[in-house]
Amino acid sequence: MNLIVNPLAGIETVDVTGDLIVGGPVPGRGMKYLQVSTEELPRLHALLSELSRIGLANLDIKTDLENGEELELLRDHGILIDEDNLPERPLFSCMLDDVEPDPSFLSTSLVVNPNLEFQPFDLTKFRSWMQDKHLSPHHATVWVTDPRTNIRWGYWLTPAEAELIQRIRPGSGDRLPEIDPFLMAKLHATDILVDAEEVHSSQTSEAIRLAAEDFGRDRYAVVTDIIPAAQLRSLQDYFRRYVEQGFMKFGDNQVDRRFAEHGEP
Repeated sequence: MNLIVNPLAGIETVDVTGDLIVGGPVPGRGMKYLQVSTEELPRLHALLSELSRIGLANLDIKTDLENGEELELLRDHGILIDEDNLPERPLFSCMLDDVEPDPSFLSTSLVVNPNLEFQPFDLTKFRSWMQDKHLSPHHATVWVTDPRTNIRWGYWLTPAEAELIQRIRPGSGDRLPEIDPFLMAKLHATDILVDAEEVHSSQTSEAIRLAAEDFGRDRYAVVTDIIPAAQLRSLQDYFRRYVEQGFMKFGDNQVDRRFAEHGEP
């Protein structure tokens, strides 16, 4: 087994105590975090403090670690990893290509969603999207607001789809380019194209109105179909890969046999 520094491992400082929290994903195993204090592990704390400033990749396994105990500790918590078992960071995307077309699509009075936002493929967003947001930066995207819930959803586009989407103007309907009916049904299913009556109506949907009444009376409400089917499948696939690649901790203070993480982007 040839151990190397895990390229996706990280070090964070606990502000109150100055302790360090270190950990790295290991495929096939849940994330394990190690808390390093100056009292219990002073030499390792000093070493990791320096590496937090200059970069964990500068750890020299042969010269920086004094004994096998330190090596095993860092290996057990994913700082060191077998070079044949490196993790891959999952990135979320929901491809427009994977959306099922609306089977009930019949409308001819369609307009472009007024809240549509097209974002072209952009090399400058690679770092922030991948590291901070865990979103795939490899395609152009289009973002739309669900007229029923006001939730904003993103769809990732093929080059041909991006070329079409960037030509349509939010809120317009009179100058839509010629679109294949199959693709038209997909654009309607994702609310990229919406019925003109919906856009000009100021009425809240019946489901939301009833949910508001329920909440006012019972202090809770059930609203169905909040997440579009394609988005739900993409979320399921993303978190399945996120767990498989070892990014999520197994067990927490509430349930010891579940995968858990607070605030995953």
